[in-house]
Amino acid sequence: MFDYVNEKYNTNKVQDYTRKSIKSVEILIKYFYTDSIELTANENPELIVDELSDAVEYYQLNDQCDFESELLKIKKQFELN
Repeated sequence: MFDYVNEKYNTNKVQDYTRKSIKSVEILIKYFYTDSIELTANENPELIVDELSDAVEYYQLNDQCDFESELLKIKKQFELN
């Protein structure tokens, strides 16, 4: 789940998530199973959205558009730029 195959260079790379918040990793894992992202204001949505935005580049999600759409919904919900 947490490795990424770079098709351009044909290499495997394990992503370093040690600098990400535990909450963003938890939300990402839940997204893999539920295809939705749910946040509350007390979870620092700006930080979570910022950290999850990186996931689109790192992981070959089945439908990146759906993931990005979920992030946009969160941005609108919490009025983030």
